[in-house]
Amino acid sequence: MTRRGWLFIACTLAAGCFDPTDLTGADTDAGSSGSTAATSTASDTNATTSVSSDSSVTGEVTLTGTTSADSSGGSSSASSADGSSSSGTVDTSSGGSETTGGPVSCDLFDPMCPDGSKCNAFADDGGSIWTASQCFDLDPTPAEIGEPCTMSGSPTSGIDDCEAGSLCFDFMGGDLAGVCHEYCGGSPDMPTCPSGFACAGLDSTGVVFLCLPWCDPLLQDCADGDACYPVGDAFACAPDASDGAGYGDGCNFVNGCSPGLFCASAAGVPGCVSAGCCTPFCDLSDPMPNCPGQAGGQECVPFLDSPPAGFEDIGACIIPA
Repeated sequence: MTRRGWLFIACTLAAGCFDPTDLTGADTDAGSSGSTAATSTASDTNATTSVSSDSSVTGEVTLTGTTSADSSGGSSSASSADGSSSSGTVDTSSGGSETTGGPVSCDLFDPMCPDGSKCNAFADDGGSIWTASQCFDLDPTPAEIGEPCTMSGSPTSGIDDCEAGSLCFDFMGGDLAGVCHEYCGGSPDMPTCPSGFACAGLDSTGVVFLCLPWCDPLLQDCADGDACYPVGDAFACAPDASDGAGYGDGCNFVNGCSPGLFCASAAGVPGCVSAGCCTPFCDLSDPMPNCPGQAGGQECVPFLDSPPAGFEDIGACIIPA
């Protein structure tokens, strides 16, 4: 089993947050759902109803879970990778940062670590899913965002050679090599990324949220093995975990559909007997868009009511609510 199984954005249907911005992958050996999580709510009512009757179809990414930092911003605790618990304090009163005690937990959205260290996600139970964040030693010659990087021990050890503010991560699985991806900024309620990137979660615990590059779902201009899927109020490249699932096939997550398709609520796809089914994107600029479920009431409707520049022609083949 490659690591690809647990490197996907996801939100389970049971949690009531099924929508086209959710991605997943195969099950993991560790017994997790194999998914990574980002829940999304509509940026406005029209954006929601234009794609599906589900109440959370598309729009701004709303993150789930909580950060691991103490609300006081000072003393906090963290569990070490071997399961033992220790605590420490970051003193910033002098303008710098100094650690006393043991490992120091930190907030990935507001990292506060001692000089020479960085806030990074890790699995405090030694498992394959990130569960917490903690200050780790910063590599003396760190790789920059977008550059190749190396992880130590395991992909969830928290130890890598990326610069502060980024995580060494490999979408496609393999050994302990990856690329430095920038953590989302802002806050859990209002995540931010540089222009041309969308914020997406990478685990079911709501710990890791990274900035992924935008793409065009009509062009499917992603690297081999990836596809262009809805993430927040844009579209981003993520692993294709579809196993060839085509139009009308059941799905639980948006990247559970083949490139060019996404996972829509059952009400939007004629004859869908699953919680969700695959349906294609469509081109709103096409005077005669061809939706496969047209005979069943499907139309090509705007995917986002207020799309970012360059995404105005992105539509979805669904039955309008």
